[in-house]
Amino acid sequence: MNTTDHQYVLELLDMAGAPLTEVRATTDWEPARQWVRLAALRQHKVLPDELTTTAIEPVWHSTVGQPYVSGFRVSLNADGRAVLCMDFPITYWKELAQQASAPLVQEGRLKSGQDFLYQVAAYSLEADRSESRAHPFTVEEAQAPLPCQEGRLAEHLRRSVPVGSVTSHDMPVFIGPEVLEETDSLKEAAGTRESGGVLIGHLYRDGAVPEWFAEVTAQIPARYAPAEEMRLTFTPETWTDVQAAIELRARDEIRLGWWHSHPRRHWSKSDGPACAASKGSAEFFSADDRLLHRAVFPAAYSIGLVLADTHLGGELWTTSWAAYGWRFGSIERRGFYLAGVRGLALTQEMYRHTGGEI
Repeated sequence: MNTTDHQYVLELLDMAGAPLTEVRATTDWEPARQWVRLAALRQHKVLPDELTTTAIEPVWHSTVGQPYVSGFRVSLNADGRAVLCMDFPITYWKELAQQASAPLVQEGRLKSGQDFLYQVAAYSLEADRSESRAHPFTVEEAQAPLPCQEGRLAEHLRRSVPVGSVTSHDMPVFIGPEVLEETDSLKEAAGTRESGGVLIGHLYRDGAVPEWFAEVTAQIPARYAPAEEMRLTFTPETWTDVQAAIELRARDEIRLGWWHSHPRRHWSKSDGPACAASKGSAEFFSADDRLLHRAVFPAAYSIGLVLADTHLGGELWTTSWAAYGWRFGSIERRGFYLAGVRGLALTQEMYRHTGGEI
């Protein structure tokens, strides 16, 4: 059962502190719950098939006090015992605050790109609940057990090298160079259009550390996915095709994430938004990317990879990588491990695939 006893309200203010608007925060708590459950699994405080419940409560602001909060706390319980509590900062509402500012821009009360402040207040729902106690009900979430295998993290680390910023917050993810090579070939074949696919593999549980980690064993191209210059749409037929491929491989693999490309070399030669995007950061995760990741890959271990053309100057372009994933309930850039290359001479091609970050 997942419970919260408060209604949260977003208050937007200008940089001088004057109020602009106040909106009810329809908060998506699921990423936070998933993150706490994965943290408990990584610490071996719960089992993969153990039914857990969460409760959410405000963390009151230390100086201003109620009703204002500095964040919220998620408490995880299993079989009636307290398992883990984690605090999440007020930045969890950052995207909601940005969405709430859009009408202010349309009304001319804020300029596009103008900075503003926001704060969050929490109000008890106890009074509202007292009116409905004549018809009490309980909702329990049926959690699918995570399919995991026993593995040894040290063995994977021994034959891998980190790519990007690898931190202890993130569950380790290992990707083989052959997966990167396949996706790069698909990117080149797609030309001016975006390309993409689904990353599959295994979850491992190392009881000696303790830790969980993932290994991406293959990628499945996203067929039946209409591709445009700056958009790739996954359709129901795409997911059916991916599931059929997983079953045909018969290796007990699961969906670990997805990848897509940014053909910036071609964007730079076009007009409009694509040309503008080619001048910015190569490996960005757009608003549409975030919506897809939340809808299809909500598990806290899910990873999203961006394969992008990076301009070196003149007519020279290279390929770079960036990984994104869940961190404390938000989608953030993260690192991963390039598997199977420790002790080997890195070729120029392999170095190019990692964006030169090894």
